Amino acid sequence: MIILVTGSPGVGKSELAKVVSEDLRCKVVESSEVMVREKAVIKDPARDTFIIEWDQGLRVARSVASKSIDSCVVVVTVTPTLWLEAVESEIVFIVLARCNPLILFRRLERRGWRKGKIVENVMAEAFGVIAEELEPWWHSTFEVDTSDKNPRKVYEELLNKIDSWSVGISIDWLSLESVGELVARLSAQRDLDEYRLGM
Repeated sequence: MIILVTGSPGVGKSELAKVVSEDLRCKVVESSEVMVREKAVIKDPARDTFIIEWDQGLRVARSVASKSIDSCVVVVTVTPTLWLEAVESEIVFIVLARCNPLILFRRLERRGWRKGKIVENVMAEAFGVIAEELEPWWHSTFEVDTSDKNPRKVYEELLNKIDSWSVGISIDWLSLESVGELVARLSAQRDLDEYRLGM
């Protein structure tokens, strides 16, 4: 049994996954750590990130699933479609963690990330890149808002959604005027050129 916890970097996936795993007595697998360890990635120094080599990543995901056949695993990932392609039949449901881009911006600044990397990830959250990726699986996706909430509170909200099977993807950050203003401001900055995010 695999529970997929996904969302943009900084939204609180790992903290939420820890609470879920403790309550359900599951093992947590950080996808990025496994992919790096198994050499299924290549380094992109310009963007200060790793890119998964897809075929290798699929092999690693299937290996993780096969080694966990008799246990519960919570997989934390920013690439949900890789795991869905590799082991969809093993995934019982997906948790999509979302965070208001204004709050996410401050979180990533506190982490000391470079401005360009912050902009890339905040824009991805504002435009719902991962949410859009999950649209074919909306019927098994529980979307939770982590903005200004501790992981335990988010988990309680998740349990309520699971109890009523309240699935789907509905958060639209761009409908908030403050987020629209942030996106417009970031779009005008040169940081976007570095990440090829020009509008």
